[in-house]
Amino acid sequence: MKKVVIVFLSFIFLFFPLVSSAEITILNLNENLSQSETLVAKVSGNFLDVIADENIFFYRGQILDRNFQVSMEHNVQKIGDDYYIYALTSGKTPENYSITIENVRYMKGADISTDKIIKNFSITNEIAAFSVKPGFVLASGDFFVEVQNLKENEITLEADTIINNSGVRKIFVSGSSLTQDSITLKSGEIKKINFKLGEGSPSLQNIELSSGTFVYHLPVYISTSSGVSVVEESFRIEPSVLTFNLEANSTTKKTIRIYNTGDKELKDVILSLSTSLGPYVTLSKTKVDLDAKSNVQVELSLSSKIETEVTGTLNAKSGNLTTSSEISLNFYKTTISSNGTVSAVKTCAELNGTLYNTETQKCTNNIDAKDGWCCLGTITVIEGNSTNQIIAAVIIGVIIIGLVWFYFAKYRKAKKPVDLLKIAKPKTGFFKKK
Repeated sequence: MKKVVIVFLSFIFLFFPLVSSAEITILNLNENLSQSETLVAKVSGNFLDVIADENIFFYRGQILDRNFQVSMEHNVQKIGDDYYIYALTSGKTPENYSITIENVRYMKGADISTDKIIKNFSITNEIAAFSVKPGFVLASGDFFVEVQNLKENEITLEADTIINNSGVRKIFVSGSSLTQDSITLKSGEIKKINFKLGEGSPSLQNIELSSGTFVYHLPVYISTSSGVSVVEESFRIEPSVLTFNLEANSTTKKTIRIYNTGDKELKDVILSLSTSLGPYVTLSKTKVDLDAKSNVQVELSLSSKIETEVTGTLNAKSGNLTTSSEISLNFYKTTISSNGTVSAVKTCAELNGTLYNTETQKCTNNIDAKDGWCCLGTITVIEGNSTNQIIAAVIIGVIIIGLVWFYFAKYRKAKKPVDLLKIAKPKTGFFKKK
């Protein structure tokens, strides 16, 4: 009997942390997402801290290292006892990814844990028929979502809001009394789908959006109070991905823009950089205001005193909304060639070039390498160089011959040998015989 009790208690203590621990559940039909498909996930658990946008991270593969961190525009909201996350995967290459919740306390059995909550997913080679923004909705009044056709051909998108539970607030498509409707989207076209709320009690519902075999279930939480849905607030950074190759020991200015794509004015949009970018990037503004359907320019100053490669994110936050841009920087020491070509300081061999003499040869694509002038193109002899050398040699020869002639004709003639007998022969009467 005692053994049975021990086994039972062991089972309880082993199982209890599993059912009480926090977890992320992907709500898409498949954890293998199509390219640019909007990710939507539910987070369940007994949390002691509020999960905010800055607690959500994305990584390439399953290596949870900052060097593998990627940015995805995302948002998190608490609905009932659970949290919902949506993320836009546009621009992400097909491979494995991870979503994590970090720096949040939650109950893991009887203990308090701050371990990362991790969920793996992947993006396939298949392109989604359409994308949805936002990926979920909290609404107390009429609302809309934006859909974009991601295919190269025209598609028809079906919206179905039929629910089986009686008494809950109904959702009608396009402001009519219909619970089903369809819209046509040209390739790349973005359209709003308007939804109108009926009478009834609050509820969490799913709107089914589909085109062909591609289906997306849009979670919608409907409350009883009136007001404007938060989905009318949205903004983004352009470009969403920035890659720069820059010269070290110099400062480069680059410009990005923050777009308010919603119908509401956004006050106090806070701009911040990830820790990795702090030493290398300076923002001209850290707080901006955006009128509805407007944008503002922000200048980035990029500099480094050393050769280095660094990646990180530029983040923008307004209330519960957040967006980001992924930044990759490569700083390297450079030299500038005579034709303006810039290259890292390397030897000519490392540059796969040929050293040449700039006085006697010319190159179609030259660069100042570490060990001298290096040709990356075709080397030719400077035109007229051989002729000039011959003329110079002739002139030098003539000068030498002239000097020799002058020496023999002038100086040797003036200095003839001395005849002692002629010197001794008397020319006057002083030496006559007596």
